[in-house]
Amino acid sequence: DMQTQMEEDSRQHEELREQYGLVERRCGVLSTELEETRGALDLTDRARKILEQELMEMTDKYNEVNTQVREPGPMEAPGGLQSPSFS
Repeated sequence: DMQTQMEEDSRQHEELREQYGLVERRCGVLSTELEETRGALDLTDRARKILEQELMEMTDKYNEVNTQVREPGPMEAPGGLQSPSFS
């Protein structure tokens, strides 16, 4: 009876050891995936910041050009029509 209990304990111990090994390997895989995901997130965040900066610059340039187009020049009347010139 004592021998049977020891064999059962030994078998359970071995099963737990195998389960621990599986969990440890899975943890390693997940850790690697986490690091890869963090790296991808970092690259994406940097790209987003660059694109935001480019958008701000393009918006500023658009507004500048739009303002220049809307301002009447020295030969234009306020409505955008050219004043007649008499030579």
